[in-house]
Amino acid sequence: MESGIISIVSLTISLTAASVATWQARFNVRAAERARALPVVTEAFREYRSKEFLDSVRYLITEVPSVSGAKGFRSLPEEWQYHAYRVCYLFDYMGVLTASGIVREELVISFFGSGIMRVWEAIEVYIKLEREYRVRTYSPKAPPGFLVYYEHLVGRILDRGGKDAALLIQSRSGLRHIVKPVNDAG
Repeated sequence: MESGIISIVSLTISLTAASVATWQARFNVRAAERARALPVVTEAFREYRSKEFLDSVRYLITEVPSVSGAKGFRSLPEEWQYHAYRVCYLFDYMGVLTASGIVREELVISFFGSGIMRVWEAIEVYIKLEREYRVRTYSPKAPPGFLVYYEHLVGRILDRGGKDAALLIQSRSGLRHIVKPVNDAG
C-alpha cells in the first residue's frame, strides 16, 4: 500500500516537473522569437515613419496614372513605379513576416493597417494588371504571383474588422484612447 502511494506521489511530482519544464521551454522560445523580431520591426517602423516613405504613400494615393496595362507595372510612369515598389514591397515584406509567424499580425495591423489599406485601395487595379502581365509573359513553370503577402495582409485586415481592425486590436490589448470633441479643442 505504501509503495503505491509513493508511486503516485513520484508520478505526480514527475508530471509537475515535466509540465513546468514544458512551460518554461515555450516561454523561452517565445522570448527568443520576440527578441529576433525586434530589429526587423524597429527597422520597418523607422522606414514607415520616414519622410521619403510617407511621400511615396501620398504620391500613390493622389497620383492616379492612366495606363493600358499591357506591360503591368512597367506600363506606368517611372516615378509612379518607384513609389509603388517602395511602398508595396515593405507591405509585402510585413505580410511575409506575419504569415510566417515571425512578427505578430496584431502588431502589424494595429500599426500599419491604415496605410496598408489606403495604398491597396489606390493601386489594387495596377497590381491586377501586373499579375495579368506575368501570366501572359512568364514561363509556365514560373509562379506569376505578385505582392501575394501584401494581399494576404489586406485580407487579414478585412477579416479582423476592415476599417475598425486596428482599433479593435488596440482595444483588446487595453490601449486607451482619449479623444476630445472637435468643438472642445480650446
